[in-house]
Amino acid sequence: MDEDHTRGVERVKDAETFELTLGSGLAERLRALAARSGHHVEDCLVEAVGEYVATREDFLAAMSHLEEAEERVFLRVVGE
Repeated sequence: MDEDHTRGVERVKDAETFELTLGSGLAERLRALAARSGHHVEDCLVEAVGEYVATREDFLAAMSHLEEAEERVFLRVVGE
């Protein structure tokens, strides 16, 4: 990996570093996408993790809301 592999990663004062191991197939796909988009691999990983966290938080909030709802919708098959 070249020495400049982290230049695109935004430097944040309170950032944490995580170690990540990817299978060779996924790693190659990630490198190819980064190259096609003109981004650094690290930037793509930060974006992907951010999108995953936001989506997962929304999903869990929706599930919690459904579980806590007092009124629940029940479907029934007519004729059974």
